[in-house]
Amino acid sequence: MSLRKDAYAGGIVIGVLLIVLFGVIYFFMPHNQPEMTMRLGDGVFKTWLVTGPTSKDDKTNRLALVPKLDPVNALLIKYDHNNRWPVYMKDVKEPIDIVWLDSKKEVVSIVKNAQLDAVPYKAHEPTQKARYVVELVAGTVDKKAISPGQAAMFEFKNNQGSLDQ
Repeated sequence: MSLRKDAYAGGIVIGVLLIVLFGVIYFFMPHNQPEMTMRLGDGVFKTWLVTGPTSKDDKTNRLALVPKLDPVNALLIKYDHNNRWPVYMKDVKEPIDIVWLDSKKEVVSIVKNAQLDAVPYKAHEPTQKARYVVELVAGTVDKKAISPGQAAMFEFKNNQGSLDQ
């Protein structure tokens, strides 16, 4: 009987560990995958959505929060209000194109091929107030014919809600 109880207890422990393991995998997997699709210019991008800081003094680079960008990916940073949100190149490994969108999701400013900076980090700022910042692989703005005045379209997956919440 003791052998049967030990096997039963071991099975329960293994079952609990598997449930915890699958829970951890389920929790972390969505953060490694692009969250939505964005259309901008002639491009369609798998896009990570990140919430921006509420202060221009925050020099955290949101691109460091997602895996490496490639030509089909973008990082979209959503702010809670319009401002001239700067982008710092701290911890960025490769040059990027930066596109600022206003609250109507129209392109208001572009910086092409923003280079890696040494300390102190230079801020890249838009020419007008913006609500969203899009970071793309360098050269994407030209390749996908992205220009001021164009509107971006966001399509959500997995019932993620709206960026305007």
